[in-house]
Amino acid sequence: MRRLFISLLVLASFVLAGGTGSVLAQSGKWKSKPKISGDAAVLETLLEDQDSLNMVSAGHTRQIGELKERVGELEERLKQAEAEAAAAKKDAEAARTGVETLDQEVAEVRDRFVDGERKLPKFIPHFEFRVRPEYTTNRIDLNSDNEDKDFYYLQRIRLGATLEPQKGIRGTIVLQDSRTWGEILGTGMPQDSMELYEGYILLTDLFTPGFEVQVGRFAMGFGRERQIGKLDWGNRGRSFDGIRVAYHRPKVINMDLFATVIQDSRAAAGPNEDFYGLYLSTDVLDFMDFELYGLYLHNDTEGEGSRIGTVGARVEARPVKGLLLEAEAAVQFGKVDNDLPTGVASIDHLATAYGFLAQYAIPVDTTPTVGLFFHSASGDANPADDRNVAYRPLFPTGHRFYGGMDLFAWQGVWEIGPSFSLKPIEEVNVKAEYHAFFLSTDGGRVQDAFGGTTTFPSGSGKFVGHEIDLLVSWAAMKWLSLETGYSLFVPGNVAEKAMVTVDNGAILAMGNDTAHWFYLQVKASF
Repeated sequence: MRRLFISLLVLASFVLAGGTGSVLAQSGKWKSKPKISGDAAVLETLLEDQDSLNMVSAGHTRQIGELKERVGELEERLKQAEAEAAAAKKDAEAARTGVETLDQEVAEVRDRFVDGERKLPKFIPHFEFRVRPEYTTNRIDLNSDNEDKDFYYLQRIRLGATLEPQKGIRGTIVLQDSRTWGEILGTGMPQDSMELYEGYILLTDLFTPGFEVQVGRFAMGFGRERQIGKLDWGNRGRSFDGIRVAYHRPKVINMDLFATVIQDSRAAAGPNEDFYGLYLSTDVLDFMDFELYGLYLHNDTEGEGSRIGTVGARVEARPVKGLLLEAEAAVQFGKVDNDLPTGVASIDHLATAYGFLAQYAIPVDTTPTVGLFFHSASGDANPADDRNVAYRPLFPTGHRFYGGMDLFAWQGVWEIGPSFSLKPIEEVNVKAEYHAFFLSTDGGRVQDAFGGTTTFPSGSGKFVGHEIDLLVSWAAMKWLSLETGYSLFVPGNVAEKAMVTVDNGAILAMGNDTAHWFYLQVKASF
């Protein structure tokens, strides 16, 4: 059939062309060849074209076969994907069923903690057991001629709980037993062996988010705790009776306003002692914290009265990673009672104190940290005159600033020294400090020095001595920590001629012997 069609086409072309040549040759679509004879040439050309078309058709047939093969593969993969999707759907249905079952079980558990229409309160237990044996020698009078070696065990147990009946209302009670082993006869049961360390109601997000009210007995700590601290190192710690109103808004401002009662004899004439304060802080800048405070201590105890206002500021900057710069300064003013030759009189009080800390943590695995610290507080070279210029510490946590032996407070002395620490492993910290102590004045009386009130003579210089502290701490577990430390104090010239009045009223002449102190502390808490 195809050949008949081609023959007719050739005949028609020949007739239309008038025998003068091929229409195809005239059109220019096919290259002309040397003329053989009219019909034979046309027929030969058409046959060649047919062979070309056959070759193209064969290529298309091959491509169609390849496409059919790919379509078959895609159909097979599609069937496999559909099977996998069906399996995934089945797994999702099973997971959804499991979640629904879990939700039902959680709802059942929640229902178990419902008493009628009221949910039972959230209960958070508090527990701490701490024991710390300590050994000291020459710590009070720096005199080996006096037998003052002592080895004793301090123990503290705290047990309490926090109840939260609903969000925003919290009540906390913590009982404490603090003792030195053997101080109270172990076989007896004294009435006052336990005391209330904390017991308060805390209302949070009251009226507006961030506003809170705390009433009762509670611990307080602000800043680096140079002015107000929890004194956790002490065996009893520190807490206050009173009320605290606060507003905390992150990255904007923190405000704490408190009024506390330190002592109340329940007598109209006293003695009473009250402590008030306003503490403001802000961390609006990521690299800096700033604090400003105003505090007032009123004590009308006869012979020890004080009406002292304290205004201060603290700034802590972290300009680059690993570098910490911190400074604090305070001014005190008011009236204090002083024992003058003519009797007890109320005299003017004006004093200053300041401190500085710089440390840098080197960014390597053991985090070695080097630091430099400086603290100073005014003293009174002549405590018997009609004005007082000795700074009076309020309620600080002084152990971290003036050396591990706690031989001095923030009054009458200044100190300077370097520190170094590192972490051989993540849970272990090793630290060493050196303290050089000097009097702020030429002689005078310094409270809370060498375990009592120490009187230094004038004209003997100002160098009191130097102390070296070594500390190793280990966070063995989340609830268990161990700590050990050793300190020695080498007295200076002015310390050798001083006199110390201890708590029992005895006056001891100080010597020039080195004092030693060692401790080991184990603490378990949650």
